Amino acid sequence: TGNEQKVDGYTTNAPSDVTVTLKAEKVAEAKGTNAGKYYMGLKTDDFTATSANYKSIAIEVADGWLDITPVTKKLTVTITGNHDSRVYTGSEQTVTGFTSDAPATVSVHLVTGEAAKASGSDVGRYMMGLEKAHFNVTSANYSNIEVIVVDGYLDITPVTREVVVKIAGHHDTKPYTGEELSVEGYDVVEKPDDSVSVSLKAGCEAKAAGTNVGTYYMGLTADAFEATSTNYNNIKVEVEDGYLTITPADTLVVQVTGNTSTVTYTGNEQEVTGFTTNAPEDVIVSLANGSQARAAGTTVGTYNMELKPSDFVATSDNYKKIEISVTDGWLKIDPNPEELTV
Repeated sequence: TGNEQKVDGYTTNAPSDVTVTLKAEKVAEAKGTNAGKYYMGLKTDDFTATSANYKSIAIEVADGWLDITPVTKKLTVTITGNHDSRVYTGSEQTVTGFTSDAPATVSVHLVTGEAAKASGSDVGRYMMGLEKAHFNVTSANYSNIEVIVVDGYLDITPVTREVVVKIAGHHDTKPYTGEELSVEGYDVVEKPDDSVSVSLKAGCEAKAAGTNVGTYYMGLTADAFEATSTNYNNIKVEVEDGYLTITPADTLVVQVTGNTSTVTYTGNEQEVTGFTTNAPEDVIVSLANGSQARAAGTTVGTYNMELKPSDFVATSDNYKKIEISVTDGWLKIDPNPEELTV
């Protein structure tokens, strides 16, 4: 029954004129709770037999007992693995143990080598995987025990507080070359842990490009990125834009060549003007104030423009220094080959 039970007292076959009594300090009682046989432990010396009609009375004792037999009706024992819900930490978390509704006299323990344990790190549910075969359920008091197992588990839930992912576009400084230069890519400089995946959205790129001296930005914003993780459901993206700085090249030598011309004497003044230069498109070469590229003459001979580097101004944001080399222009007047009659 689960409670203490007992049997007490005794009987005797003594005739009515014989009085049989237990000694004062003795008890004719057997008691117990669990299945088994419990004896009173009675002995001959525990009794006194008296009668005026007998000189000698011999006492024989058959000990008394209580026999508690196991319950044959089915006992259902439900074993429930422990369960818990915890917020993601980035480290492994564990729940262990189990409970049962078995009576106190029923022993419930795991089979050697088995464990009631569920562990995990990322968001999700982790089961212990408990089964009936993992348990020993025994009792001398019950001969028919049915075992039901409810598996234990650990639930890891996402972090709900705001976490920050910081992204920095690459940046670089390059000297001007006349060709398009570029810098690409970005770094994730801060994130909660490696479970956070960061990528550019389709149609977006992390690139800054330019040709002339100046600073060119990628134009990156938080909207250009996707930061995802099953372990975090409130991710804020902060972006530092990437950029390319093109600095002026050190020195450019520009060749300026005055125009030349060969003509035949006419008796009138003739001239040649202008110049050419090998300067790239981003360099502007012009005459200095008060200077001219002109050679003129009337009579046969060679007339030079007398050009010097100081007659020119070369400007460009793409070069720290521009040097000018000059090849002078000229006009040559040749004699008229026709015969002159005077």
